[in-house]
Amino acid sequence: MIAFPILGGILIVFGFMFIVLPRQLLKLTSVANTIIPVDQKIFKHRYLVGILMLIASVLMYYISRTLIQTNSVLAITSLVLSVFVLLISAILIFNPRLMEKLNEAGGKIIATDEITLVYRKTSGLFFILAGSYMIYSWMY
Repeated sequence: MIAFPILGGILIVFGFMFIVLPRQLLKLTSVANTIIPVDQKIFKHRYLVGILMLIASVLMYYISRTLIQTNSVLAITSLVLSVFVLLISAILIFNPRLMEKLNEAGGKIIATDEITLVYRKTSGLFFILAGSYMIYSWMY
């Protein structure tokens, strides 16, 4: 379960960037998208990505089943993530046009630069809390 503290640390770093350095975060994502066109790569290799996501979903489901006795909150979180990843992988494999439409709608409605800047403190605080919880749950 070494992934939890690593992901938690990444979330905390991005949370602080949202609060303290929002313009630099936007520049960083813009540069990253021009260097590595993630959307194009995912759709080009959609079967591989979908199968990898399916494997990740099965692993998260297994983790949720093993954690149910010791940490029910973490087990339920892992189970919900497992179902979400399974749904996304199925859409990516079987209906890529729907995934393109969802991606496009999400880019226009949810992940716009304006919304990111308006709710940057709330988003940053959420990332920091989520990252802290992941590290805390890993430690105990």
